[in-house]
Amino acid sequence: MEAMDDARISTGLINLALEHEYMHLETLAYVLVQEGKKLFEKKSSNKGFNALPHRMFNCNNNNNSHVEINSGTTMKKKLSAAALKSSIYSSGNNMVPISNGNALMGGNVAAEFHMVQISNGNVMMGGNVADNGFMWDNEYPQFTTHVSDKFLVSSELVSVRDFLTFVKEGRYEKEEFWQPVDFKFFKDQGHKHPTTWSKVHGEYYVHSVDSTDHWSKVADQPVVVSLLEAEAFCHSVGCRIRIESKYHQILLSMQPKCTSCTQMAGNGHPQFFSHFLKPMVEYPEYSSDFFNNSHYVLKGASPLTHPKMWCDSFRNFYKRQYPFVFAKFCCCKNM
Repeated sequence: MEAMDDARISTGLINLALEHEYMHLETLAYVLVQEGKKLFEKKSSNKGFNALPHRMFNCNNNNNSHVEINSGTTMKKKLSAAALKSSIYSSGNNMVPISNGNALMGGNVAAEFHMVQISNGNVMMGGNVADNGFMWDNEYPQFTTHVSDKFLVSSELVSVRDFLTFVKEGRYEKEEFWQPVDFKFFKDQGHKHPTTWSKVHGEYYVHSVDSTDHWSKVADQPVVVSLLEAEAFCHSVGCRIRIESKYHQILLSMQPKCTSCTQMAGNGHPQFFSHFLKPMVEYPEYSSDFFNNSHYVLKGASPLTHPKMWCDSFRNFYKRQYPFVFAKFCCCKNM
């Protein structure tokens, strides 16, 4: 604080340090999930393992395994998830039921998706540094773009139950649902389900930071996958991943019954494409290494994203094959 008072260090650099640490804490949680998965699979190899449905396994060495990220203080002006959602709800509810790809999925789909119609129009993206005091290089500049066509978005995020159908139908081994480079990647790695899942004695288990659950216990929760897995699922049901401008258009015209829209701001990372912008002066190498046309933008927040990072301008970025991020998705369809 003395350094700030003496102008030896700027409030912008303080914000940079704090928010960067918040990001690392969330990244650490990716590691904890994978360590829990390893421990679970090791235990499950024992002869006495009993793969009961609905059984919950604590994969940590103590009973207080829940990870808490302590709230800090920053001077950055951001909307909370609640404020963001309350400011963009609008009246109207154009629900359009469509088949969840029965023909492509062999008729074994558990349920239909319901699609919400989103209108076209202008959307503002990015933020203004002058209004916020500090912003990451992936947040600015602020500009307006146009979403030219109306489109449909699924009213709920794709669930564990939905994605399990994709897995059980053997879609990881069918090249027509994947881009060639992605199909080769999974074939070489031997992956046949999401990285946060385990298959033990014919049963699927889903791992989170503090527990491992039989899939049936978390069947209606959003599935966590990589971008390439999300793309393949969407392709299999005749849909696609939304692009960044459509993400913002959804926020502007958010429907009360569109839980995939409300969860974008506070409870899960939606995935989409975008281009990166100008590097920041304070930390020029922060994003510059990722301006290489092989990283993709991720917006929103996961349950372990620090509240100070909840805003509609912030962009995260990952390679499409990166499997560990807590990213969720919904299906988008042109009209």
